[in-house]
Amino acid sequence: MIYFVFFIIALIYSSVGLAGGSAYVAFLAILGTDRIYIPSTAQFLNIIVSFLGSLNYRKHFQKDFLKDVLIIYALSISGVVLGSKIELSDRAFYIILGLSLIASSVLSFLKDKISKIKFSIPRYFVPFFGFAFGFLTGIVGIGGGIFLSPILLLANFPVKLVAFITSLYILLNSSAGFLTNVYAGRVDISLSLSLAFFVALGGFVGSYFGSSKFKPEIVKATLNTIILFIGGQILWRGIT
Repeated sequence: MIYFVFFIIALIYSSVGLAGGSAYVAFLAILGTDRIYIPSTAQFLNIIVSFLGSLNYRKHFQKDFLKDVLIIYALSISGVVLGSKIELSDRAFYIILGLSLIASSVLSFLKDKISKIKFSIPRYFVPFFGFAFGFLTGIVGIGGGIFLSPILLLANFPVKLVAFITSLYILLNSSAGFLTNVYAGRVDISLSLSLAFFVALGGFVGSYFGSSKFKPEIVKATLNTIILFIGGQILWRGIT
């Protein structure tokens, strides 16, 4: 059953240019996974799904945005490495994780509305957000794409380009975070590999159809509701 859940997560999130890191982290935490291994496991799964997503969405890349994108990636990777080196108590970890999951689910619900907002932000602000979300990625293992995509939309990046940028953003962030965790010995490779095939299959199918016309909004909304609930539970665990 758990393998099917991770397959569905990868399929749904990859269809909109994301990897599902927030959902992986949520379910790993609720399943009682040692919190030391939660970030690295989620990052490993993110790498697989975001790699496939980057391949399927690469046709939407626009060279006019190359300079902005490179700066975003450079700062975000720096943030990931810095965040991965921070040692947190169990209480602090679960509080930050719970808040991150709640925020990611709310942002996911609001994503379509954000794209219609007339307010915009200058492009040169985006890399600073990239660094901040990269830092968060290093701490809890969420890829950061769910946070970056609304910022890109507000900075007037084209929607399909946003899907490509976030896929590659998650790939680079998760790779940097995973390698840092490997160096620190915080990786359960057997757990990561046991889930790899199922998220790879889901990620390929979701990103392939998502780059064209597949929009599973009802299932995605249901999944976000579950993540919101789990985030609340994890936050309560940290507070109490």
